[in-house]
Amino acid sequence: MSENNRISEEWAENNHFSQSVTVFHGRQAPERALLVGYGAIIERLALKLPLPDKLSLIGARYKQLSDEHWNVLTARYTPSDSLYGHLVFALKYEGVNLLFFKKLFERIGKSEVEALVSIERTGQYSRRIWFLYEWLMDEPLDIPDLKEGNYVPLLDGDLQFALEKSVNVPRQRIRNNLPGTRQFCPLIFKSEKLKNFIGESLEKHSYATLKNVHKDILARTSAFLLLKDSKASFSIEGENPSPSRAMLWGKAIGQAGDKPLTSEELLRLQQIVIGDSRRIQLGFRTEGGFIGEHDRSTGTPMPDHISARWEDLGELMEGLLEAAELMEQKGYHPVLIAASIAFGFVFIHPFVDGNGRLHRYIIHHLLAQTKFSPEQMIFPVSAAILEKIGDYRSVLEHYSHSVLPFIDWEPTADHNVEVRNETADYYRYFDATRQAEFLFECVAHTIYRTIPDEIKYLERYDAFKNWLDDHIPMPDKMVSLLVVFLSQNAGRLSRRALDKEFADLEHEEIQLIESKYKEIFQMQEPARYMIAIRPTAEIVEAVRKMKLALKQAVGGFFNSVNSEAHITIFEFYAYEHDYPLLLKELLDKAGTLRPFELEFNGFNHFATSGAFYVELTPESTKAIVDRCNQLKQALNSKLLKDHTEGWTDMFETPHMTIGRRLRADWIETAYSLFERFDAKFWCDSLAVRKFNDDRKQFDVIDTLPMLGGGGMF
Repeated sequence: MSENNRISEEWAENNHFSQSVTVFHGRQAPERALLVGYGAIIERLALKLPLPDKLSLIGARYKQLSDEHWNVLTARYTPSDSLYGHLVFALKYEGVNLLFFKKLFERIGKSEVEALVSIERTGQYSRRIWFLYEWLMDEPLDIPDLKEGNYVPLLDGDLQFALEKSVNVPRQRIRNNLPGTRQFCPLIFKSEKLKNFIGESLEKHSYATLKNVHKDILARTSAFLLLKDSKASFSIEGENPSPSRAMLWGKAIGQAGDKPLTSEELLRLQQIVIGDSRRIQLGFRTEGGFIGEHDRSTGTPMPDHISARWEDLGELMEGLLEAAELMEQKGYHPVLIAASIAFGFVFIHPFVDGNGRLHRYIIHHLLAQTKFSPEQMIFPVSAAILEKIGDYRSVLEHYSHSVLPFIDWEPTADHNVEVRNETADYYRYFDATRQAEFLFECVAHTIYRTIPDEIKYLERYDAFKNWLDDHIPMPDKMVSLLVVFLSQNAGRLSRRALDKEFADLEHEEIQLIESKYKEIFQMQEPARYMIAIRPTAEIVEAVRKMKLALKQAVGGFFNSVNSEAHITIFEFYAYEHDYPLLLKELLDKAGTLRPFELEFNGFNHFATSGAFYVELTPESTKAIVDRCNQLKQALNSKLLKDHTEGWTDMFETPHMTIGRRLRADWIETAYSLFERFDAKFWCDSLAVRKFNDDRKQFDVIDTLPMLGGGGMF
């Protein structure tokens, strides 16, 4: 009896896919509920692929809720407990998962798919399944073409980002709007974070920022940022390049977007990155590859990431490059293109060395080629990544660690890895949502902070130099050295500098120089602020004791161990002289919010960030999100744009953190230590917290009373 016939008989006798869960593969469900959709099918058929980031449940309550891991719907959404019923549910509410469908089709076979499609052959979900089979498997089903009916898009534009220009497929009357090809097609969900970033039109902001900048300042800014980005890209890899090597790679970055992205161009760039290639094979790998360590005693590989099989590199890279061209031609947001292609490249890891820097070069190239970044101004994305290196590693590991369990490998004699199963689809079809969110954060940081800060610095430098030329003339080289010494010593010249390089300056001149430097450069960096909900003193004390208990149990420090309990809802940067104006606006708009009761009812964690936290009830979560959205809409957007930097919404999944960046075993320890936490309090104010550089903690500096009366909030 064939495997496919056996499966069909099982379904005929036992058509059950749903199961009641409280914990599923280490994920704590918000309540005991029925697992449906992709999660139910993957579990029932033991499909070999990572679970989607968000799974669906049918809850017993009469309210829907959604968090980082779960989408809980009410009973009226319950699908028919059959394969077809759960597939329809998944396509309708969970989007298209190409890797899932490829693994499903391989598992159940052609005849079973034909039977599924025949249930409602002209229905939109059957037609999608039909199209996906023929597209993914490159094999037609024994079903005649449709002759009538409206065309339906393959991807639901409310759930996932799709090509603006789709291609009509008459056979199933489907509009193919997939952002890729059969050989390479990552997909990205329309998360709130991504919708907000795209709504900001970052590219327009960057053009507006540069519009009135003097050409000389612009050219110097571009040159400095190129070198800064080149050095940062090497630093991310743990290298300290010579000045000439950093300048050579900076020059290559400066040419991003000039030449088409081809395999030959990537090889040329690899040669520039590597420099001395006598001990490194250039070009596509002809052996396995992994990222990780070796066992100290045996030399056995200990992979954190396993690269695509070298036998698959030609097809994967061809698909990646074709997908990049397709996305650009058919309309896809430039940052989404860059995230899909650049992270896809680094996951494939086609070269022995140089993959990381080329991955970041691809970001530059695609942003430049799509005209997202202004002409002659390369965004220093690597510098932004270096500042967010922990988050960068997290988004890389989020992919790698999820795929690793499905790769069958063995060590080779030379302490490399040899992959023994077919793995190409794991690199073709992945969810690039988190990578896209991270890249948008880096681009926003570059546009709102890095570029304006460098322009501001050069303008101040020129103003200081002009003042020196008028009052205390000195050669350009000495001006540069003077600025370096002053910046290193809080606006004062050190005794060594006064005794050596600037020994000829008079005392009055020194005082004038130091005073003018402080005046022009303002000697101030923007401070980091947070708007948060501050619980009662009793809850704060209870959380403090939990943090200390966890610290003692794990035997060491962890992030947030010393932080006072709070629920973060917004973060931003602002100069201190702008804060009084911001406070007035915050007091005014927060005063319109209505106080409410907050209730905690247990613990949960974020697997990606390693955060363990006290969880709010769904009703309390909704109350916070509603008020945050109301406050955000009420605040003067122009005032925030002019007087804050890096404003970030933090209320998507409000929570009260116990510890961040915890190891998996530390999270298990936390669950064993803390079983219950039931507390509630009346929230009638928000707190403004400011980061204290001395204590490395936030201090509460102001309170924003919520004085609203009636109304829906």
